[in-house]
Amino acid sequence: PAPPVGLAATIDSSGVVTLSWKANTEIDILGYKIFRASSIGEELSPLVDTVFFKNSFRDSVTVKSLNSRVYYAVTALDKRYNQSGYSAVIEVKKPDLIPPSSPIFSGYKVEKGKVMLTWVNSHDEDVAAHLLYRENHTDSSGKWALVQSFRNGAQSYTDLTATAGLTYNYLILAKDSSGLESAPAQPLTVTIPADP
Repeated sequence: PAPPVGLAATIDSSGVVTLSWKANTEIDILGYKIFRASSIGEELSPLVDTVFFKNSFRDSVTVKSLNSRVYYAVTALDKRYNQSGYSAVIEVKKPDLIPPSSPIFSGYKVEKGKVMLTWVNSHDEDVAAHLLYRENHTDSSGKWALVQSFRNGAQSYTDLTATAGLTYNYLILAKDSSGLESAPAQPLTVTIPADP
């Protein structure tokens, strides 16, 4: 038989994948076999050990794992158990439930009222931005103000708006393409001398 065509997939937040494809039109079509792989280029493994008779299938994948995608393909079988080639492989992106790892400050320097900060970025592949926040150390309201958003892999920043004589807390977070933010690491506390 011809390889199945029109393979489509949807996935929900709990990891249930629904596959569907166009039914083969051969007179002697018996059914299908469904295959899955965890990474591109990996050998596809069968999900059913017998013939599957419908042209839709439900699978369940673990969403809290390190691989962010899963791959599916389908083959057709005729009544003599001749198997077609694979359909086109479809890539399914898992819902992102794991926040990125936290970036950490690697150093700072105060010079002429300017605060020069350096940090080590989060190395997760889906990081969209690093966000630098600041709060006045004596402010008991706990309000953190966004100082700058970095999308270009920057690992340093000079704060020119710091006021002499004040102490600030700085915090750096990573935000991924799904909007998840890393857990905040230990804030960095910096005091700007009143008289440089």
